[in-house]
Amino acid sequence: MMTKDQIKNAYRDEALAWERTARQYYREYLNVKASLKKLSITPSETQTQVSWRVVFGFAKNANITKAEVNTRYKKLAMVHHPDQGGSNYGITLLNLAKEKADKEIK
Repeated sequence: MMTKDQIKNAYRDEALAWERTARQYYREYLNVKASLKKLSITPSETQTQVSWRVVFGFAKNANITKAEVNTRYKKLAMVHHPDQGGSNYGITLLNLAKEKADKEIK
C-alpha cells in the first residue's frame, strides 16, 4: 500500500513528465515555424501549390477511382496523423488533397 506522500510524489512526477512533454512539443512547433519563415512559405501557400496526385503518389495522367483515393488516404492517414507520430501539417495537407480529389473525381 502506498502512503499519502508516495501518492503525492507519484502525481507530482507524472505532472512534471507531462510538462516536459508539452515543452518539447512547443519547441518542435517553434522550430518548424522558424524553418517555414526562413523559406518564406506559409502552410496555406504550400497546400494550394501541391497537387493532390503528388500527395497521394499517383501518376499525373493516371485514371484513378474514388476507391483508390480512399484506400491510399487511409494508409497515409495512419502514418501522418498526429496521434500516430505524424504532424498536424501532414494530416492537414492530406485532408486538403482528399477534398480536392473528391471534387475532381466525383
